Amino acid sequence: MALLSSNPSELQMAGSAVPEADLLRHYTRRKHPRFNFLGGCDWDFFTSPSGGKSGIIDNVSQGGCLLRTDETIDHRRWVRILVKEARHNIWFTSVGRIMRREDKMESWDQHGITLYRYGIEFVHPLNQLILEQIKDSCSACASCGDPSATIPDLFQPNTLYCVLCHLRKACHNLLVQDGLDSA
Repeated sequence: MALLSSNPSELQMAGSAVPEADLLRHYTRRKHPRFNFLGGCDWDFFTSPSGGKSGIIDNVSQGGCLLRTDETIDHRRWVRILVKEARHNIWFTSVGRIMRREDKMESWDQHGITLYRYGIEFVHPLNQLILEQIKDSCSACASCGDPSATIPDLFQPNTLYCVLCHLRKACHNLLVQDGLDSA
């Protein structure tokens, strides 16, 4: 079988009808759509009485999420995540396993620094109602409404900006700081 086109939306296999989901899987390893839900969470080791630890979750899907924390977690370790996002009325608990780790220092505010990013695969998929709430809470760019906003505002929780608006805001702040802005 030969590919008739390299464009994913036009892909067809010669001589067969292949479902579009199977064709798109060749371009991404993701099984479920991701949502840029950035929120605080508490997590702990599922089988350990060590107590809860704080973290930030992002990139949530039906099958997993990204956990940012300053604690080290062993590969393939079971963790329990508790999300309480009162602003959007999103509350859920999930159990998952650490599937990958990335060492990356990130500063979130004056007191929050994360050192590690962990990819977590959930044991049971998230409920569709929770996913709908997460999808609805993922706001577009606070300035222009672009749905591809991914840059969080450090001073306003759950506020996202697209790249262009973030650059405009940064340039405006520099001008105001230097006293060059007339408005």
